[in-house]
Amino acid sequence: MIVFHLITGLGVGGAEIALCNFLEDSAVRQDQHVVAYFYDGPCVERLRLAGVTLYHIRGLIRGYDPLGFIQLFRLIKKIKPTIIHTSLWAANQVGRVLGCLLNLPVISELHGDVMFEGLDIVTGK
Repeated sequence: MIVFHLITGLGVGGAEIALCNFLEDSAVRQDQHVVAYFYDGPCVERLRLAGVTLYHIRGLIRGYDPLGFIQLFRLIKKIKPTIIHTSLWAANQVGRVLGCLLNLPVISELHGDVMFEGLDIVTGK
């Protein structure tokens, strides 16, 4: 199985650390894992040391602008992953669109607070 991980950035946060911890685990190495990201951070070096193939997506203005989207589209077509796994807001949005366009399953993670713009999504208040 080829898993294409798309994450907004590789700074130091919960989603970034979770991805690093997961990919450093030898049990998951039976599959091929590729990580694409929009913004650099300390986790880039951690993943390099773990032997993970990394792709830094750079758009014209930001990573997930139209140029970055085209780069990702071409990269995913070239790699031919079995599944796309996304983390963090921008990567979730872009990854879901790419999954639809390329007819690939997408698993998107939501990291953060249970409060969404002042509305508790559990109670609805």
